[in-house]
Amino acid sequence: MKNEKIKKILKIIIIFIWIAAITIIIHVIRNYIIITDLENKISKYQKCDNLHMTDIGYNIIEFSDNISPSYMSIITSEYYIKDKKVYATHNRIIKGKNSKITNYYDEGKTINLIEMDGNKYAILGKGVTATPNEYHIVNCLQTKNFIQKIFACFISNIRQTNINGKECYEINNYPFYQIGIAVDANSVVIEKETGLVIRTESDSRTLIRRYDFSKIDASVFIEPDITGYEVEEK
Repeated sequence: MKNEKIKKILKIIIIFIWIAAITIIIHVIRNYIIITDLENKISKYQKCDNLHMTDIGYNIIEFSDNISPSYMSIITSEYYIKDKKVYATHNRIIKGKNSKITNYYDEGKTINLIEMDGNKYAILGKGVTATPNEYHIVNCLQTKNFIQKIFACFISNIRQTNINGKECYEINNYPFYQIGIAVDANSVVIEKETGLVIRTESDSRTLIRRYDFSKIDASVFIEPDITGYEVEEK
C-alpha cells in the first residue's frame, strides 16, 4: 500500500516536470522566433545613410547620501545623418536651467559647441564628435552566439502592446542589450513592423525615440558659426 502511494506521488511529480519542461520549451521557442524576426527587420535600417532621429530622455538624478532631494533632467536630442555627415543637438533642462551641445562632423572635420551658464565654448579637432558609424541604428538584441541567444530567450519576458496605434513588443529582462539606445535598460519597446526601438526604461531613465527616413535637406549640415565662442583645438 505504501509503495502504491509512493508510485502515485512520483507519477504526479513526473507529470509536473513534463508540463514545466514543455512550458519552458514553448516559451523559449516563442521568444526565439520573435527576437529573430525583429533582428531580421531592423537589419535593413542599419547603416542607413539618410536618417533623422529624435530622442527625449527623462533622467532621475539621485544622491547617495539619501538626504538631498532627487530631481529630473530632460534631454532632447536631434540627430541628422546623411552622406557621412553628422549634425546633432542636445538640449538639457535641469532645475529650470538650459544647456545645449551641438555636434558637427563632415569628412573628418569636427566641431563641438557647448552653451552653458551663459558661456559658449567651441571645441575643434578630431575625436570630439561621433562619426556617422557611431550614430547608426544598432541591433540591440544581438548576442555573441547561439547559446547566449537561447539563454536570453529563456529569461526574458515578451508581451505585445500598442504604442500610438502601432503594434509593438515590450521586452523585459533581456540580458545582452548591445551598447546604444538600450544599454542598461530593464525594458525596451520595439515596433513589430520595423524592429526599431521606440522606448527604453531603466531604473532612473526613460527614453523615447522617433525616426524619420525621409530626405534630409542639405541645409541642415551647414558648418556652425563659432563667432562669439571661446575656441579650443584638440
